[in-house]
Amino acid sequence: MRLVITHAKKALAACPLDFAERQRTVTNLAGMLLDVFLRTGNLNDLQKAILRAEEVVAATSLDNPDHGIQLGTLSKMLTRRFERMADLHELQRAQMLAEEVIATFSPNHPDHAIVLNNLGLIVGYRFDRTANLVHLPEAILRAQEALCALPLDHPERVNYWNNLCNMLARDINCQQISMTWNRRCYTPRGWSLHSPRSTRN
Repeated sequence: MRLVITHAKKALAACPLDFAERQRTVTNLAGMLLDVFLRTGNLNDLQKAILRAEEVVAATSLDNPDHGIQLGTLSKMLTRRFERMADLHELQRAQMLAEEVIATFSPNHPDHAIVLNNLGLIVGYRFDRTANLVHLPEAILRAQEALCALPLDHPERVNYWNNLCNMLARDINCQQISMTWNRRCYTPRGWSLHSPRSTRN
């Protein structure tokens, strides 16, 4: 694969900036670099893949049929980088791009379910990172939408079911923690000063 990437870089270097096939060459190179990262875990390859994907997005017009696909690819790459670096800014960018893709795709687009599932995972990551309960219902909703958008015989349906189950398990766990906290904070005289409810007007 390294040899293929070397030739792809040479091909890109030989492409004029206005060459019609340049964008496809950059896209292919970004995909190759991502494949290498997934195989080796070398973050440097992912960084290079993201740079190339950003180049493709910048060069793709909004009315191009491939624009949404390119945004989705970049969103997935940024999510991968968050998984390695835990930078919340990366996750916020990934979510913004995924939401833009959903707004671009029609419900019958072949990648509609994939993007919904990816967005659900991204928002779930945001909940895990920030513990902000606002993100959890949205993550569950996106996971449900993704599952409903898949055909019943789709090979990825089991994985989407698992994603939804994981989101629901987090929700149940949060409810149990909240109930335990409330029981501990309530006294015969009312809510303890340590309870968040004591600060309500």
